[in-house]
Amino acid sequence: MGFLKETAHRSQPEEERMVRAALRRDAVLRATGWSVQTLYRKIKEKKFPAGTKLDPDGQAVVWFEDEIEAFQKAAISAATGVAA
Repeated sequence: MGFLKETAHRSQPEEERMVRAALRRDAVLRATGWSVQTLYRKIKEKKFPAGTKLDPDGQAVVWFEDEIEAFQKAAISAATGVAA
């Protein structure tokens, strides 16, 4: 069991205790193999999840790893016709 799960408040359901991994743009570009332009075009076309500002006053945007993984699985499934 990881440190975060061990130290999380025990009365919360496990899915509420889970910390989602946040990826910055460069990591998303490596994961998708896209250029910056393609990433933002896909977001504009609603074909890829938009990033999230964790600090409303800041400029940093992140994408959550589980959302990127779900996108990749759906893309593989659509391309191959086989559930990923």
